Amino acid sequence: TLGRRPYNDIVVDNLAVSGEHAVFVRHPDGLEVQDLHSTNGTYLNGKAVVSARVGAGDLLEIGRYQMRVLPDATDSAPAEAPPTAPASAAAQEPPLAAPAPAQTATPAAAAPAAARIQVLNGPAAGKAMTLTKVVTTLGKPGVAVAAINHRGDGYT
Repeated sequence: TLGRRPYNDIVVDNLAVSGEHAVFVRHPDGLEVQDLHSTNGTYLNGKAVVSARVGAGDLLEIGRYQMRVLPDATDSAPAEAPPTAPASAAAQEPPLAAPAPAQTATPAAAAPAAARIQVLNGPAAGKAMTLTKVVTTLGKPGVAVAAINHRGDGYT
């Protein structure tokens, strides 16, 4: 789940994000985003969606946040370069991150590859990070804007 309330898996502390804004559902063949009747809507590649499948390279917009779905580290396709935003837009919006990609089934003996996130706009645009901790928080020091949890079966 993604939303402004603290019990969500991904907490986005911004008034443009509803308390329970959206949910990511993992299917055997991919990832789906579902809007939870949010006030400001959920957008996939610039179009409002109620429910839609998402894949590597897709751009999600939730409130004032943009998130790009990155490919699994096992995919051979390179990640897309971040879009360039006008200077005025970058100054108004905080750094953003992509949600972790859907994990594919792997044999029990093989360790799953770590997910990566990439900042799409703001002062840290273009910066990428491998998720190596159990909980990775994003935002200013001491103020977590979002948290990504690494669980046994993937990332939330």
